[in-house]
Amino acid sequence: MSEQTPDEYTPRLTEALVSFARLLVSDYDVGDVLYQLCDVAVDVTDATGAGILLEDIDGGLRYAVASDALTADLEAIQLELGEGPCMLAHATRSPVLIPDLGSEQRFPSMVPRTLDRGMRAVFTLPLLHNGESIGILDLYRDTPGELSRRQADAGSLLADMATTAVLNRRRYDDATEMTQRLQRALDSRIVLEQAKGRVGAQLGVEMHAAEQLIHEFARALGRPVGEVVPDIAAGTLAVPRDAAPPMRSTGS
Repeated sequence: MSEQTPDEYTPRLTEALVSFARLLVSDYDVGDVLYQLCDVAVDVTDATGAGILLEDIDGGLRYAVASDALTADLEAIQLELGEGPCMLAHATRSPVLIPDLGSEQRFPSMVPRTLDRGMRAVFTLPLLHNGESIGILDLYRDTPGELSRRQADAGSLLADMATTAVLNRRRYDDATEMTQRLQRALDSRIVLEQAKGRVGAQLGVEMHAAEQLIHEFARALGRPVGEVVPDIAAGTLAVPRDAAPPMRSTGS
């Protein structure tokens, strides 16, 4: 495979950077972004295929995306065997560069199956954040040979972009989830105030007493308060009048 000249791949990388910057301020699908980065990686590193694996909650790796079906199969081989440059790069947090798979001896199960599928080199780059790996970017080639300095730099940049895309999405999702939780809590409180107001008006009790009656009523029904409150607020369920405490006489 002949290496592209800088004039050929620089516009592609620049285009990817511009598109990526725009995506970061939008509600993007991280899978789509990672797929696009794999596509760019193939172009700017003269790879035959590119794939990304991400760390799961147990610290292992799981399949994320690949540029094509063959590369997806190659990634699946490593995951199935638990052996290969993916696992090593993730564990050591360092690139694993294999310019000639035919002479590679560290992965005796993975190498023959990869060679059988026509690949002759693989370059694995960890997705690093604060010194820890959150996944890897794999670059496969059907011809042996080293990455050029420019290709290696482009691969590292794309690995950093993938890391940023994943972490930015996680932060957005976390922030959105927190906002939604706060909004749900606020909405629940508003409905509770409405329910208390209705009970207070119907039974002639103070608001704090109305809330206590609502809790006791829900307990008597064997239902969660959160289920009962909306019905009371909507007027489809009423706290019985005999639930209200007797009015105190003020005397003369």
